[in-house]
Amino acid sequence: MTRYVGSKWSKTIVMQKHAALAKYVPDTKIMTKDTLLGYLQRYDMVYIKPEYGLWGKGVMRVERRGSGYRYHLGTKRRSFDRYGAMYKSIRSQTGGKRYLVQKGIRLLKHNGRRFDIRVMAQFSPGRRWETTGIIGRVAAKHKVVTNIKGGGKLVMANKLLRPYTGQVEAKLRSLSDLGVQAGETMQRAYPGVYEIGLDVAMDESLHPWILEVNTSPDPYLFRKHTDSGVFRRIRRYAKAYPKTAASVTARARSARKAKAAGKAIAAAKAKVSAKAIVHAKATVIVPRKAAALIPAKYREKVKLAVKKE
Repeated sequence: MTRYVGSKWSKTIVMQKHAALAKYVPDTKIMTKDTLLGYLQRYDMVYIKPEYGLWGKGVMRVERRGSGYRYHLGTKRRSFDRYGAMYKSIRSQTGGKRYLVQKGIRLLKHNGRRFDIRVMAQFSPGRRWETTGIIGRVAAKHKVVTNIKGGGKLVMANKLLRPYTGQVEAKLRSLSDLGVQAGETMQRAYPGVYEIGLDVAMDESLHPWILEVNTSPDPYLFRKHTDSGVFRRIRRYAKAYPKTAASVTARARSARKAKAAGKAIAAAKAKVSAKAIVHAKATVIVPRKAAALIPAKYREKVKLAVKKE
């Protein structure tokens, strides 16, 4: 059973086909030269993003401005008089990857910076879907995406919504319901899915829009939640997911990566220790495991240090 669904297009189709959820999904299509132009003529502002990708990499905001065009990638903006020239420039950035074009939602702002809301929903030990966490993400200055790896910042969702409505708790409950409904829908299409992270934008009328459905969401975002019980529950639910051959393989792969990362860190520390011996001409205590990873040119001096531990 598929636990991780990488294709944003496949997940969008699942959401669009569900009658109750379709109204929360921005108009989205596969990007071609013609579909991008048509969307710009219809909406003036759109977002384009790679079908496969993580952490908001490659996401661009594209606008029609009067008789010209502009796109925004990272912190850079480029303007063009002709659509053809802009499209050619965009394609030079996409590296031949398939992209989606999505109706642009003008996100609400916090201190002048755009924000969206991450809604975490999980298949619980009681074998039903629950929303286990909601938290806001504020984009870095001059950035298109709110992703934390792109410089975004975590802020409590109630704090972000409070300036816009006196019905904050009701809005959070509706987002919670949306998470449950989206989780149930994804699991019907992909029975191996046991958790999702919805990236939800709120427009000026406070209508929620599902920008993306993540089937391998980062639980560690919620370590920043003011209620520490939220993160503990997320981790507890994750440990109770039904085990599959794929999940066992994934855990083994993660363990191998962690072991390799540990060796790399030890090697880096050992190298620093060895350099300290060379430059300071002093004995530096080096752990035996780290000593074995020290580059050959430092090995002789490090052995002396290890013997003197």
